[in-house]
Amino acid sequence: KPLFHRRARGLALTDAGRSYHAEIFRALQIITDATRQFTELTTVTLSITPSIASKWLMPKLPQLIETHTEIDLKIHASEQRTDLMRGDANLAIRQGPPPQDAALEAILLSPISYVAVASPQTDAKNLELADILAHRLIQDSHGHWDTLCKDFDLPPLKATLNVNQTALALDAAASGQGIALAPRLLAQDALDAGNLQAVWQDTRATDHGFFILYPKERASEETIKVAKWLAAQAAI
Repeated sequence: KPLFHRRARGLALTDAGRSYHAEIFRALQIITDATRQFTELTTVTLSITPSIASKWLMPKLPQLIETHTEIDLKIHASEQRTDLMRGDANLAIRQGPPPQDAALEAILLSPISYVAVASPQTDAKNLELADILAHRLIQDSHGHWDTLCKDFDLPPLKATLNVNQTALALDAAASGQGIALAPRLLAQDALDAGNLQAVWQDTRATDHGFFILYPKERASEETIKVAKWLAAQAAI
């Protein structure tokens, strides 16, 4: 059957041509849609504090990118909490007691265990907590040293170096500016690399931790993949 008519000013589709064009267009659209599923990335936004991002997550990101090539992970690093239920982010890592919101899935990333750290060159080995307080201390906006002094009924701090983020406190400690108190999760990479030494460890039991959170009803398959990958990294 002819697919087109020759006209003085060009070609015109016959009825058979129009039918053939419709079928071919439909087939090509199916191929296009199927290809798009394999080539388009799914965006997952992770809300996280700057300190957790820089001291724990960022060194591990290349592995996530290599493992899940179908996911475009966007990091929203801020001290301000995003509203997961409103969709400001797909998932978050937050620090504190176990979340009580039944609408959120909560996966324990790591219990919070505080460690006092200093430069390896700092002479602060095998000291009691009261002795450590005689050294120059570095405190972030969480006020961990102040809380520790109250908990152990020790005198309040006098001279300290104050910074607004835990990451900065750890960097200052590594450069020999004093002793910082931080969650071990954030200090562990520097400890393993020999850039910091642990001079005291808080061994008290606590239910506080770092939790991976995402909405139970709205989480995509890709969001759950990222959450499980994050949890697996803390177990390594």
